[in-house]
Amino acid sequence: MQLESSKVIVIFDVDGTINQTEVYAVKAYRKALEEVGKTGFSDKEFIERIGAPFEQDVRYFFGENQSEQVEIFKTLIQKYWIDGMKESAKTFEGIHQMLEGLKEKGYKLAICSNASKWELDVILRKLEVNDYFEIKKIYESSEFESTDQKIFYIIYLSDFKRSRNCILQKRQNKLGKQRKIGGRDL
Repeated sequence: MQLESSKVIVIFDVDGTINQTEVYAVKAYRKALEEVGKTGFSDKEFIERIGAPFEQDVRYFFGENQSEQVEIFKTLIQKYWIDGMKESAKTFEGIHQMLEGLKEKGYKLAICSNASKWELDVILRKLEVNDYFEIKKIYESSEFESTDQKIFYIIYLSDFKRSRNCILQKRQNKLGKQRKIGGRDL
């Protein structure tokens, strides 16, 4: 079945999908944690944390301990993450061509992210992809129980309420797989 491109919204996550976040995130996690005396975490563990809500990162690295260490870590990780992002963030190979091709075919492009509006604006501009996206939705991790809920919430909030289909492509950074989820009428 051929989908009518003007009625399809393609929704992307940023971390591990458009942005090679691990290029700077592993270094930021390691440096911030070492400065508060937390060591012994592997690169794999850091990569698996990318894209998780920050509150989950804190629980993962510190448990339920809400000490002064945690407050220092929060400040450090934000600094090292943003510095690394500004210095070395880059897209995956072929992202610009893919986004351009989707736009040329009439698809609507959207971003769904738990990053702050400021961080999302910075990263999309750094990656030189900001102008491809018509919809940018920031969500709080507590808003949704599943990816499906995020997708349909975005469409509901957008100007494309009557869109019949949507596709989510998310590269799972730890597995390198892609998955697609088909939408339904709203």
